[in-house]
Amino acid sequence: MAVIAATLTVPSSACAAAPKCDVKWLWNYTDPDGDPAVLARLHETTAFDYWVYTPGAFTSSATATPNCSLSYGMHGEAVQALQEALNRCYSNQPHPWELAAVRLNFAPLTVDGQFGPKAKAALIAAQKHHKIPADGGYGPQSAAALRFAVRPISGPWSGWLCHTRLPR
Repeated sequence: MAVIAATLTVPSSACAAAPKCDVKWLWNYTDPDGDPAVLARLHETTAFDYWVYTPGAFTSSATATPNCSLSYGMHGEAVQALQEALNRCYSNQPHPWELAAVRLNFAPLTVDGQFGPKAKAALIAAQKHHKIPADGGYGPQSAAALRFAVRPISGPWSGWLCHTRLPR
């Protein structure tokens, strides 16, 4: 009799309770506190309203949540939203007009909606930067820690910036 054993590894950031990200969601969000990193760069103390695209998952109430999961091998517009955030806020390509970006050691990703090895490696680099489990899976913990490119619709800045405060 042969015994076959297998181990299933589930990325901790892609929490089992989180729904699968299936949409690139546009949020209109009021930041009541202001992102400290952004406000310090602007030399302001004023919060602002902004637009932001994030991976999202539809909820039962026909709205979306950014607390969803993506993993290697997935594809679609939610992956595109993650790739765009990694490019704008973390890649080594300089974008001087984007405030609060962190330049990590990876080339900009091709925004093709495919969660492949380069997207996973870029996500791991961003997770390490934020000192969260660097497992290459996107879930609620990554959604809370990562910066996303946002466009203010009110306040002291009109260009793109990288922001951490997402709708909850």
